[in-house]
Amino acid sequence: MQKIIICFLCFFLFSVNISISGSISGITGTITQGQTVTISAAGSTGFGSGDSSPIAFDDFESYTDGNSLSSTPLIGTWELLGDSTTVEDTTSHSGSLATYHSGDSDYANFEVALAGQTYTHYYISYWFYYNYTGASSVVKVIQLHGNNSDCDYWPGVMWSTGPGASGYVVYAPCSNTNFSNIYTSNPQNQWNHIELVLRQSTASTSDGHIEIKINGNIVHNSDSINTRNSGYWTIFEYFYSVSNSDTSTIMLDDIYANNSWSRVVMGTSENYADNDNFEICPVNSWSDGSIQARVNVGDKSDTAYLWVVDSSNIPSDQDGDTAGYQGYEIVIGSSQQSNHSLGAKPMLP
Repeated sequence: MQKIIICFLCFFLFSVNISISGSISGITGTITQGQTVTISAAGSTGFGSGDSSPIAFDDFESYTDGNSLSSTPLIGTWELLGDSTTVEDTTSHSGSLATYHSGDSDYANFEVALAGQTYTHYYISYWFYYNYTGASSVVKVIQLHGNNSDCDYWPGVMWSTGPGASGYVVYAPCSNTNFSNIYTSNPQNQWNHIELVLRQSTASTSDGHIEIKINGNIVHNSDSINTRNSGYWTIFEYFYSVSNSDTSTIMLDDIYANNSWSRVVMGTSENYADNDNFEICPVNSWSDGSIQARVNVGDKSDTAYLWVVDSSNIPSDQDGDTAGYQGYEIVIGSSQQSNHSLGAKPMLP
């Protein structure tokens, strides 16, 4: 009898799905740009801990064509440095407007101040477009700053221009700034999605994490790395101009930053890992049972998929019997959202 009971328990444990990541049970509201929707969790698993106060976000749709860029985005604040830029309808990733800068000038950027903050986790997502003619130069895209004299790690992305153009990740050792080739594709004349998933290390300890994605490709991934020896990252900068005497056009769209990995994202492939890019939907309310988020459809249309990613960077999963993390199917423009099976990953032995 004992053997029968033990075998029955084994069968129960390995047959019943135990959730490792949360599932979405439903969405109320209309999936259109700028609308707020409520995302409900399935069962008792919930969405876990998350943050509802992004550091910065703007899709620039509140501007009028030709307006100068403001230091007050939809969420947060940033400081404008260097040459001014405008918001125009020349081309955009989402909606009809994006920041626009064309011509020759010194580096110009808007920066988000982090001085005095002791944040350890960051998620940064935005879209970048550039066109460049002339001699070889360097296009800065984004960079976080620490204390250079203290050998801090400065994550960021740059592209060289001209023949053999390629991408770089920024690293700042004590001697000077070095560059490591990370991306051989020349991404001119197209919108490129850039993601940074960052974790500051404990001071002088190799427990930090730097992950940089370009168009869904992990171009740099450093784990167990020492990112600082005393202080924390103090600012991060989005660049919209390049230092050279030739002509460049740079546009930015759907800029998002948060001091948490938790987020709501939208993609076009049902399996999370199969997506080349994601649209970020800023959260304004997060609890274990439900989340309110601002819809940002980007360039997506018709059928798409939604995920809630928790503070450990684990996406929600609608089908535990399928490998990977399956998204919740939505129809853009509709208020009637599909409800997938709410399976979950089987418990690991």
